[in-house]
This record gives sequence, structure tokens and C-alpha cells, in this order.
Amino acid sequence: MKNNITHTLNQQGERLENHGDIEAELIRHFKSVHLEPPINRKPAIDKILSHIPKLIIEKHNHLLLRPVTLLEVDSAMKQMQEGKAPGPDSFTSTFFHHFGNISKRKSGKLSKNLKCFTGCSPP
Repeated sequence: MKNNITHTLNQQGERLENHGDIEAELIRHFKSVHLEPPINRKPAIDKILSHIPKLIIEKHNHLLLRPVTLLEVDSAMKQMQEGKAPGPDSFTSTFFHHFGNISKRKSGKLSKNLKCFTGCSPP
């Protein structure tokens, strides 16, 4: 036995038997049922957030958002385990260990690329 809807009634009480009409009526119905009234949630959010301790002070936040230095990048590259790919580009740590000094020579270009990690604001 196959479950299927053969008909439904619209808001005016009219019987709908056409598949397209039934589909449109169901979509209309569920959109109206799940529509949420626009309300200002900011006061409720602020009240909840007031109970959550702030663990990062302004000084730490500044340190977290400052630009990454080439020395930090070099240190991180040296600590990476062989064969691991730190990002979606699939370049393994072996690549970075082998070509690390090229990065140093092209420090201007590397610095520009690193800004993409530090140039955005947190949500």
C-alpha cells in the first residue's frame, strides 16, 4: 500500500484534487504555520549573556587579532608533523618544510596572504 494524499481543502473550504494545487496549498499552509513574528530578541540575548563570564580581556583580544608574524609562521611550520596537511589545499607539512625558505624570500607576498587570516572581525 502506498501512502499518498488524494485531496485536501484550502482555506476557503474548496476541495483540491490536482497534485499541483495540493502541493501549493501544503506549502502555503506550512509557511504560515512556521512563520515567526519579527520580535526584538536583543534584550533576552543580553540578559543571557550577562550571566556568561568574559574570559578574554581586551588585552588578550588585541593579541589574538593582531597580524601574524613570519617568525610565528616559521615556528608553526617547524612544529608540524611530517605528512600532515594543515588546510584544505592539501599541501603537506613536507612541502612547507622543504620550501619554507622560499616563503622567507617572498615575505612580502606571504605577509599579504596572511592578512586574510587576521584582517577580518570576529562574529
